[in-house]
Amino acid sequence: MKTFKIKCRNCGAAVEADPAAPAAHCPYCRCKLLIDAAQLQQILAEQKKADNSSDTPEEVIANIRKRKQLRRVSKAELLLTLKILLALLAVLACLLLLSHLL
Repeated sequence: MKTFKIKCRNCGAAVEADPAAPAAHCPYCRCKLLIDAAQLQQILAEQKKADNSSDTPEEVIANIRKRKQLRRVSKAELLLTLKILLALLAVLACLLLLSHLL
């Protein structure tokens, strides 16, 4: 049976998929890719027009590293936001305490 290629939503690798299977797994990041009938038809139509899914392993590894760096930045921003919220909560608690004392 003929396979087709889809792009992994996690790392961007070209993944071989079986049209009869409801899902495919990325060999690089092990992400599970669910495929519905409409998506399958769209992918097959796009691949007939042009096949640009020839990523090299080096490109896939670079994409994975790039995504991990973006996740680190997001976690740092989340921690900063959490610290700010905790500081605001402490100020609010102090204000409530002062209002009860007055």
